[in-house]
Amino acid sequence: MKAHPISERVFKLRKYLVWFVLMIVYFLADRSTVFLQIWASISAWYPPAGITLAMLIGTGTGCVPALMVAGLIAAKLNYHSATLSYTFLFANAAIVGSYTGAAVLLK
Repeated sequence: MKAHPISERVFKLRKYLVWFVLMIVYFLADRSTVFLQIWASISAWYPPAGITLAMLIGTGTGCVPALMVAGLIAAKLNYHSATLSYTFLFANAAIVGSYTGAAVLLK
């Protein structure tokens, strides 16, 4: 049976819309964490971790690229990390990778 190109486009558009909303929610949750820090560089809670794990368990590992982009945007805009620094490049990948591994194990 032939696939419907319109429904495939709608599915991709819906997926990208969910990814865009995910990136905005992740950024805003990370921004709230910046304001809620008790001591310098220590946060009492980190809502993006919960959002990340919930999305990875609920939708699978397909949203990893959106989470990586959201982490990079948050690092640049919220913490003013240098683009070629350890925190910006390696730490974001390690954080998203560890949550992806935990979600795969939990699923």
